[in-house]
Amino acid sequence: METPAVAATEAWRRRGFSAPITRVRAESGREWLGALLGLAALLLIQLFCVPPTNFGGLDEWLDLELISRGVVAVPFAYRPLGLIWASPASLLVPAFGFAVFRWLYGLYALLSAAVTFGIVRRLLPERPSLGMLTACFVLAWAPRDMARLSIVDSANYQGITLGTLLAVALLVEAWHRRNRALFGASVLMAFLAIRCYEGDTVLLAFAPALLLLTQERSRRLWGWAVVWESVVGISAAFVLLELGAPTSYRSCNWTRIRWDGSGGWLGSTTFTSLPCSPLLLTSFWHRLWPSP
Repeated sequence: METPAVAATEAWRRRGFSAPITRVRAESGREWLGALLGLAALLLIQLFCVPPTNFGGLDEWLDLELISRGVVAVPFAYRPLGLIWASPASLLVPAFGFAVFRWLYGLYALLSAAVTFGIVRRLLPERPSLGMLTACFVLAWAPRDMARLSIVDSANYQGITLGTLLAVALLVEAWHRRNRALFGASVLMAFLAIRCYEGDTVLLAFAPALLLLTQERSRRLWGWAVVWESVVGISAAFVLLELGAPTSYRSCNWTRIRWDGSGGWLGSTTFTSLPCSPLLLTSFWHRLWPSP
């Protein structure tokens, strides 16, 4: 008489796998462990290169002042959740100083790489090396934006990156399980990620393409893609409306301050005829183009 274990093994083999489920799961666990150890080693090499006192200007003190008072928004940038990922560090800064932000960055970076590894492994299980290569790329990517070297800004932006990748991972996993609750969580996470930082809009807008290019295209998948893009579009509409606010630093009215050689203020020039926000376009350029 055929036992359930034998029946399960035969079903597993009929699906094209040569090993039982328990063995495949064990191998998958070892693969994840090896990937995390390798990614952690790569991350440690980077952490030793940037001291915890590396500042980029005045943002660090402003961010610390806001999050220490429980404020997670960046009012002048119209980012209601702009500092939420840096807020955990405010609890430990009095005891350990700004090094806490470096620890937080390391945690977010490792989790971002692990989430990326999981996304690629779920979409393309037949190419395991591609998942590891993509995860290493996430850690090694060096954009032109010098905020990546700022101890406070790097932690916050890496957290925003993690939130964006979590939204994509939830979308991929929701489709794999055909789970509407997970899909709803992914849509909510995408909306919150864009409210943290508007630069996520482009990346999240192309997230359904990961499924459309690797999975069988069905009516349900197209429906999920439409819902996803609708939420991303609503988030983008908020960003476009905020561009017209006269108090937004991304608005079409911007000021260039001129300084003399000794640090004194000479005056400023205000530009009002620009068709779009130059700072917003520059922001996309700095975060998408690699550093020379």
